[in-house]
Amino acid sequence: MVSRVISVIVLLAFLNYLFGCTKTVNVFKEELSNPTEKIVDVIMLDGGVIKFDRKGGRYRTKPAAIVGKTVEGTYSVIPVAAISEFRASKPLTIPLEQAKGQRLVEVILSNQTLVKFDDDGGYYDEKAGVIIGKDAGGKSFKKRAKEIHEIRISKPETMSRAEVLSQKPQHLAEIVAAAATQQLVTTFDANGGKFEESKRSIIGVTAEGNKVELDVDRILYARVKKVDPVLSIVATLGVIAGIFGIAIVIAIATKESCPFVYSYDGENYTFDAEPYGGAICPGLKKTDYSRLEHLKPVAGKYRLLVRNEVEETQYTDEMKLLIVGTRRSTKVDPSYSNCFNSLSARSCMC
Repeated sequence: MVSRVISVIVLLAFLNYLFGCTKTVNVFKEELSNPTEKIVDVIMLDGGVIKFDRKGGRYRTKPAAIVGKTVEGTYSVIPVAAISEFRASKPLTIPLEQAKGQRLVEVILSNQTLVKFDDDGGYYDEKAGVIIGKDAGGKSFKKRAKEIHEIRISKPETMSRAEVLSQKPQHLAEIVAAAATQQLVTTFDANGGKFEESKRSIIGVTAEGNKVELDVDRILYARVKKVDPVLSIVATLGVIAGIFGIAIVIAIATKESCPFVYSYDGENYTFDAEPYGGAICPGLKKTDYSRLEHLKPVAGKYRLLVRNEVEETQYTDEMKLLIVGTRRSTKVDPSYSNCFNSLSARSCMC
């Protein structure tokens, strides 16, 4: 019998190691970074809660990019990091029949590859039907006219990366992006390409079936499911050992046996208190006081949000808001008899 029990214990530990122990934890918006973790729900700055379906939400970052509609009619998004040249104007373009005798500054091939000529420029050999020259790197260039998409005889007005990132330009006429050993040109329509800053968001489908994309800056925190195989084995061994004292210590250390209290400051709910920590059984119940640093009256009323942040049953017999009038420089200490003692002068303020 003992050997069977041991076998079951070993099997449980092994399965926990393979599949991991999932734990829902609170992750504040500044700490969100993993796009693979499942987000159960998010708490908004105004106190609202958005719950996701069983697949959960996902954290996503969009890099800074130039976006816009091209002259071909397609919507293009090009990350700023991939762009080598920002153009505020498009160079002067001429048809092939006007290229004879002209000094060509650059050409665009049929695959949108940009070729810049050196200071001598390129030229069109009408008899041979080719465009010849040396590119900006000194390499010889020779292409048949039918392989050329566009011929240009002037240089564009360009902008620095710093100017683009400062959002000074209203629009960009073209951008040049690196792709392997080539430089590809994207030409925007009359509306131009616009700069969009990087964006952090949470995407997913809500429990009601609605697709959402939430700006991370609008949330207070997210509840995320994390997997920790090592913690799984520890948890299994903890159950086997049945060490109740360790369970109490963990509950106090991880702050997961008490309600979370949020104070309304007139604009947002802010985490402010975590009373009666460690009271995980009737024998440990207690009265607790918490200072609410962020609570402010709005229209003569105080608003508090009390939430159970973990999957457990919590019992709150009574909740009161006590306002103690004192000087700014004086701090008070509760005596657990509805009296408060001044730390500067031991005077009781009931």
